[in-house]
Amino acid sequence: MPVRGSMTVPPDLVVGLFGSADQNLRALEANLAAEIHVRGNTVNLSGDAADVALAEQVISELVAIVAGGQSLSPDAVRRSVAMISGDGDASPAE
Repeated sequence: MPVRGSMTVPPDLVVGLFGSADQNLRALEANLAAEIHVRGNTVNLSGDAADVALAEQVISELVAIVAGGQSLSPDAVRRSVAMISGDGDASPAE
């Protein structure tokens, strides 16, 4: 049974998070199994519980990276997804 999740991104971080022309958002959608729908600064997620939980964790980490002043690229998004979904305990924001 699909699970739904919702997250709010600080409005000033939305562009940094999703990228110009939503290129980072597309990288997220391509690399995560959960469905991602963005309306304004609200991110709605749906899918299997594990996929939604992973997506929430990845987006939280990416928000922390952007909040820290670093810029994101689709490649950084892919690496973050790989890092978080892998066996390591590494945090991309660190």
